[in-house]
This record gives sequence, structure tokens and C-alpha cells, in this order.
Amino acid sequence: FQSGDELLRIHLFGAADRSCDHWHDDAGMLNHHVAVTWKFEQSLRLINAATASHYWDYTREVAQGIEWYDSELFRDDWFGPASPSNKDHIIDTGRWAYTRILGDAREYSSITNPYGLLRSPWNTNPTPYLMRFNTTFGSVADGWTAFPSCSDFASVIGDDLADLMPQYNGFLHGPVHIMLGGHWGMGAELEAVGASLDGGASELLLVSKFLWRQGVARVPELCSSDTPAEECSVTCPADILGEDTTVETLFEKYGVDKVSSHVATFNKLAKNAGLSDADVIRALCDFWYPGEMFTSAAPQDPIFWPVHGMMERHLQLLRLLKYRGELDFDETWGYSHSFAPSDTHVVCDWSQTEDNAGMPTCILGETCEGHRARDLIPFLGLFEDQESEYTNLEFYSVISPLNKEMPYTYDSLDYWPGCVGSSLLAQ
Repeated sequence: FQSGDELLRIHLFGAADRSCDHWHDDAGMLNHHVAVTWKFEQSLRLINAATASHYWDYTREVAQGIEWYDSELFRDDWFGPASPSNKDHIIDTGRWAYTRILGDAREYSSITNPYGLLRSPWNTNPTPYLMRFNTTFGSVADGWTAFPSCSDFASVIGDDLADLMPQYNGFLHGPVHIMLGGHWGMGAELEAVGASLDGGASELLLVSKFLWRQGVARVPELCSSDTPAEECSVTCPADILGEDTTVETLFEKYGVDKVSSHVATFNKLAKNAGLSDADVIRALCDFWYPGEMFTSAAPQDPIFWPVHGMMERHLQLLRLLKYRGELDFDETWGYSHSFAPSDTHVVCDWSQTEDNAGMPTCILGETCEGHRARDLIPFLGLFEDQESEYTNLEFYSVISPLNKEMPYTYDSLDYWPGCVGSSLLAQ
């Protein structure tokens, strides 16, 4: 049995590591999330052997003409509101009302926020409850008007595995995390600039993470419970930035200009609004407050657990079609990279710094451990006779729809009620 906090901690170890993200933004993303959901289901079945870890078909809302925030999943007797109305965005109604974040967690986990909450280290929010918000840096739903649709999933049928993986990591499920997590606290002036972006406001947080991994943005080591929130924020110290650093200098020196066009646009819009270089740099250095689903602590939100099944179903269908000779599907392990704030190609080595006080050695073009074919998936006990951790290639073989030893199966692979004729293949 592994508790929700234990599975959350494992996710944090993978996704909130300062060197790189071992679980996302590369080829190992789906494997890791299938595995952690499998472990979650094992825990559920130890409580009630008749249950399962269900999946959420979030393509239905578009087809049914339902606004995404009106989905039945956001009823109080399901997962609670998509965007609570209180000022702190705490889920305050329904069965998940006031779900607490584990506090005083430093002895439990090497990764916590400065207040000792089991959160991403850079999420300095002191409020110890689960939160959601439908606005990202001033932009409602980050510019999205709906969850990913059947047409989106149908559009990638025919892609090779290496081309498919970034779509799974990105637009086929990423918007769900952003739309439900949200990002707030930066003040009216900055929110107005973010709102004027034509989508892409979520890139501001991703760029902040890029600066944090490179040692530019610094998180306070410790904030006591009575430390005011404004005194416990992430900053880019002057001794690292240098005197009178401009936004353009920051972008060029730390590679921001290569990974985000939206942040460059944000800078121009901010200047047009009368904001200074210092204002924009602060906007990028301070992480402000994201909701759990838009952080590496996403498993804290119960709605995290059914999100990834749609990708596994989609992949199983493609593999089955290939087996039947109905689809040419190249399954060579890989990932078709782009340059984006979540796909920076940079791994930072902090091992030679003392107490994380110095600057890391960052290498462009490295693959983060956890994503290569022979890197290990950090779970045992998936099968009773499992003797060691699986490599990515081994695990990919294990989760084949042709594996009769699998302890679970999906109710269907080509029944998609959000598609034409309720079939992905008919879309």
C-alpha cells in the first residue's frame, strides 16, 4: 500500500528535481504516469478490491456543447468546483473541501516548499489547502476555450511514437492541468499584460522554472509559519543578475529567447504598458501562486488520477491497429523535440555546489535521466514476480494491449462518445 502523500512525494522527486524533470517533457512521460496510476490503483484495491482507477474522457464536453467548467466532474459529489469563488481559490465545497496539504513535511520529503508544505519548492504559497483557479497570469484558461477534443486525438493517428510523445505531453493533456491549476497573485498590472497575450501566459511559469533550474531564481531555504507571504517569495538576486540587467540581457544569457516567443511578447506588452525592466524581471523570477494541477505536486488534486488514461487508451488502440496490420506505426523509442519553455534541452548539474549556494553547470543537448530507453521506472511490485525496476523499453513492452498478464484492462479502446459515431477511427 502506498498513500496519496507517498505517491505525491515520488512524483515530486521526479518532476521537481533541480537538475531537470525526470517525468515530463520527454519520452518517459507516459510510462511514468501509467506506472504511478497503476500503483494508485493497487492502493485503491487494497482498500476495496472491487474498485479501479477510472479514466476521464475529457473529449465529451466539446462534443456535447458543454462548457469545460460545467462538466459533471466539477459537481460537489465528484471532484468539486473547477474554480472556487473564494479569494484564496481553496476548494471549499463538496467531498474534497479543505483537502489539506501535508505540513511539517521536511522529515518526510527532501522536497517541500519553504513553509514545509509538500509542494513544489518554488510554490511558496503558505495556504495549506488544495486550490484551483480558472485564470493563468490574467488569461482565462490560458486562452483555451475547451479541453482537448476527439479531433485533436484523431489528428495524430499516423504519427510515429517519437512524434506522438510530445503531443501526449503537450496539447493532448497539458491544457487540462493548466486550466484547472491556474496561476495568480502577481497583481493587477501584470495580470492585465498577461490577459492581453493571445494564449501562452502559462509560459511565464515555465520560464521561471527554467531560470530556477539554472540557479538564477532563488527560493528561500526556510520560512517559518508566521513569515508573511510577501517576505517568502522567489527572487533573482542582484549578485547573480548583475547591476542594471535588462530583460534582453537576461533572455540572451540564459536562453529564454530560444524557448519562448510568448514571453518576449509579454516583455513588449509590459513595456508598452509603462512597466520597467525591473518589473518584467520580477514577474519572471517570482513564481507567484499556481494551483496544484499546474505544478509538480499535481497528484495532490484528486482529479489528477483519471487524467492520463485517455493517452494510454489512445496508444493501446494504435498498437492494436498495428498488430492487426491496419496501421503503419513506428514504435522506435524517442521524442521529437521542439524548443519550448518546457522542452529546453538543458540539464543542470548541481552536484559540485555547496548547499546549492553556487551556480550549476548546465549543458545544452543533454537528455534528462528517466527518459532514455534504458532508464528505470521507479516502481516495484507492479507484478508479484517483478524482481527489479523496469527500463522504459521493458515497461513499454509490459503495457502492450497484447499482454495477457496485465492486471487491468480498459472497458473499450475505440468507444469515444466525443467522436463522430462514437468512434475515434470514424472521426
